[in-house]
Amino acid sequence: LIPTHPDILSTAYDVSQSAYELDLLDEALLYSDICIGLNNKYKFTYLLRGQIYIKMNELDIALENIDTSLAIDPGYADAKVMRLEVLTLLSDKNSDIKYNHDAIIEETRQAELLMKSEFDNKLNDLQSKGDK
Repeated sequence: LIPTHPDILSTAYDVSQSAYELDLLDEALLYSDICIGLNNKYKFTYLLRGQIYIKMNELDIALENIDTSLAIDPGYADAKVMRLEVLTLLSDKNSDIKYNHDAIIEETRQAELLMKSEFDNKLNDLQSKGDK
């Protein structure tokens, strides 16, 4: 039984990310598993796992984790960009993989525009509340 305090998730994620940056990939995966045990809807963990598996040259597993992150948040621009990178790596590795490169780039651009628009709206809301 893993405690569910939010600080534990944050700490496990930070340790996983630090381990990744130090090329301690098995440890990074271990702590990412802890993160998933704490909250299996935390999109950042799956994206980090995608990065870990890319470093391990396990591109199919990386893509699965990135797709999980996108299933949690379909507008997650960082995941869309990383997905495109993995698909490019896979297509270089296996020339028979088919995907619509232009559509993925456009989808990523749209996600980034949506994120900017949402940020601008929230900023405007905060500014208008501050003016009252």
